[in-house]
Amino acid sequence: MNWYDLGVFLTVSRSRTMTEAARQLGVNQTTVSRRIEALETDLGIQLVQRRRDGIGLTDAGEDAARAAEIMETVANELERKLVGVDALLAGRVTVTTTDVITHYHPDLFTSFAARYPAIELEINTGSTPLSLARREADVAIRWTLHPAEGLFGRRLARAEYALYAAEELVRSMGRDAGLAAWPWLAFTAASNATLTDAWMEANVPEATVVCRYDHTLSMYAAIRAGSGIGFIPCAFADPDPGLVRLQGVQPDFGYDLWCLTHPDLSRTGRIRAFLQHAGEYFDARQCLYSGASVTDSQVNP
Repeated sequence: MNWYDLGVFLTVSRSRTMTEAARQLGVNQTTVSRRIEALETDLGIQLVQRRRDGIGLTDAGEDAARAAEIMETVANELERKLVGVDALLAGRVTVTTTDVITHYHPDLFTSFAARYPAIELEINTGSTPLSLARREADVAIRWTLHPAEGLFGRRLARAEYALYAAEELVRSMGRDAGLAAWPWLAFTAASNATLTDAWMEANVPEATVVCRYDHTLSMYAAIRAGSGIGFIPCAFADPDPGLVRLQGVQPDFGYDLWCLTHPDLSRTGRIRAFLQHAGEYFDARQCLYSGASVTDSQVNP
């Protein structure tokens, strides 16, 4: 059995499409199909069934996928333990985070690079967070209220949210306009923005949502362009002279920013160096995350 082919099969079993598996593996679809066929030839049994809607697994394929997941877990655990004994401040650190962090805090990474020139940072801001458990990334910087159990790290900051509009839109609508009269921007269902969705349903059920976004930066750009009003983090919106805060900070809307790694990597020199640097960086910028740095304007409900 070819171990690489088994890894390709495991990716296919999770994604259930050759196209998505090829994207995740960084190869073309033909290569994925060829490796699956080679694995089936080596084992002398069919593992996958090609369907119009993607890939299905045979009974043997289901058994093979479960076994491959166990093997992957053991291999990743071994790799983490071996990497964990490395105390050198050199090598690569892969960070999974959001585009908001890289956009508003690029100096978090450039200052680290200047401090530790022998450590190469690899930053991933894809829509699907990379897994620390599967060693897809070494460190995660995430907005969350509930970090996954078993991870090692620290809380960096808290971001409060409020309702914002572009200054031009406020002038055209008038400050006395009721909330339902404004064009609204919201997050997509996939963004899991349950807090803002629940608030809108309770307070402005008749609101017209003109557009939904799956990224905070896209929402921010649309609000700044005057497309509508929406909830975005105060830390990023308040310093912008082109935006107006329409209401006070919304209680219980905030998220904590965490810097996390797998416990097996917490002893690695370059990982500990990044966690410490991130902590110091955000400790020096706590004033940005107070959520009450401006006088709130009010819009009538």
